[in-house]
Amino acid sequence: MTYKLEGGWLSSVCGIDVTRRPVRHFGGPWPDGHPIGYLFHYTAGCGSDISDVLDDRGISVHFSVDREGRVYEYVPVTNVAFHAFEASFVCWGVEHNASPGTCDLTDRQLAASARLTAGLVELTKRRWGFHIPLRKTRGPELVPGFKDHADGTTSTWNDNGHTDRLYMWTWDRYLSEVRAVLDGEEDEVSLTPEQEDAIKFAFGQLRFLEGGPSPVEPGPGRRGWRFAKRISEAIGESVPSQIMPMTEETEK
Repeated sequence: MTYKLEGGWLSSVCGIDVTRRPVRHFGGPWPDGHPIGYLFHYTAGCGSDISDVLDDRGISVHFSVDREGRVYEYVPVTNVAFHAFEASFVCWGVEHNASPGTCDLTDRQLAASARLTAGLVELTKRRWGFHIPLRKTRGPELVPGFKDHADGTTSTWNDNGHTDRLYMWTWDRYLSEVRAVLDGEEDEVSLTPEQEDAIKFAFGQLRFLEGGPSPVEPGPGRRGWRFAKRISEAIGESVPSQIMPMTEETEK
C-alpha cells in the first residue's frame, strides 16, 4: 500500500495516478490538527474533472473519482475543503461523479475510491498519528469514522437535503475493500487468457534456465533475464502484486 505526496499533493495512491486541479476556495490547516473521518459525496453530474464547477459554486472537496476510476485532487491534504459546512473541518471530502438513475456509480469507480480511501487512512496515520476507524457511523454526530452526506440531512452540516450515499455497494463491501488494500490482500487482477499463457510460459522458461548456476548480477544478457522481462511486457500495467510486488513509496 503506497502513496506519493509532494507538498500536500498526491501524485499517486495505491497504484492510481492522481491529477492535480487546484481550486480557489478552501480553508486553512485542520483545526484539530488532522481529519478524523471521511465523508462520501456524489456530484449529481456525469462529467469528470469538477474543478470549474467547484470554483463557480465557491466550494471544494479534497478529491473526486470519476466513473472510469480516475482520481483528481483539488485541495492540499494539509488543508480544509469546503464540502459540508462544519463537517468540512473534521472530514476528508471525496466526490464521486454520478447521478443515480442517469449515470450510476460504477464498480471500477468504487474500487478506485476504496484504493484512494485506503491511501488517505494510511496518510492520516503516518502524517498525524491518527487512525480513522474503518466503521460506518450513523447520524449527524461528527465522530471518527465514515459517513454518507445523507447522515447529516437537516443538520447544520447538510441543510440541503442532498442524500449522497453509495447506492451500488454496501458500506460493508466498501470498507472491506479498503481494509483489503491496507492489508495487502486485495483481489487478484483479472488477466486475459493470452496474458495467463504468457506468464506460464515465461515462468516455465525462467525455472528451466535458472536451474543452473546463478548469475552474479541480473541484467540484460544474463540467464533468464529476457524471460522475466517478457512477463511485464506481456501484461503491461496489469501486473498482479503477487507476481511483482510494488516497491514501497513514502511521503517526501
